[in-house]
Amino acid sequence: MTRWLSFSLLTLLSGCSIVMSSKLPIDRPPEELTAGVSMAYVDHRFGYPIACGLDSGGNYAEQIQFIDGIPIGWKVVRFCTHGVLDAATYFLWEFIGTPLELYYSDYPTYVYYVIYDSDGKIVRAVDAQTPEGREYSKLQWTLPFVDELKVNKDASVRNRYWENR
Repeated sequence: MTRWLSFSLLTLLSGCSIVMSSKLPIDRPPEELTAGVSMAYVDHRFGYPIACGLDSGGNYAEQIQFIDGIPIGWKVVRFCTHGVLDAATYFLWEFIGTPLELYYSDYPTYVYYVIYDSDGKIVRAVDAQTPEGREYSKLQWTLPFVDELKVNKDASVRNRYWENR
């Protein structure tokens, strides 16, 4: 009986709705990728590129991939709500809160091609799902060594691109 109870408690706590809500991605609306935005802002807000190359006009282009999550305020509200409901129901809320977090945790992943001018400012950003984006996917790209890389954590891809030129 003790083993079963320990296993149930461990399973329940491993899918804790509080922890799940704290790990939600923050919002990164693609509408922020407008002309004139700096490369440093894109790195900070959307992450580093996963591929680099030159477009047909000779402009420097990067492929970025990001998840558009929820605003930070809603993230805090969800986190606090789960905490209060857990405390009020002696953790019985986990039977409802964890499945809710699992159900509402699917956020869209975007792939964009961002074209920069010589000053490191965005000229334009192209969604990979559009016809123009499909044309950009055919360009010669410098790719990372790890194929499973979903989001690049540093500027290594960009640095390798400039070293190999």
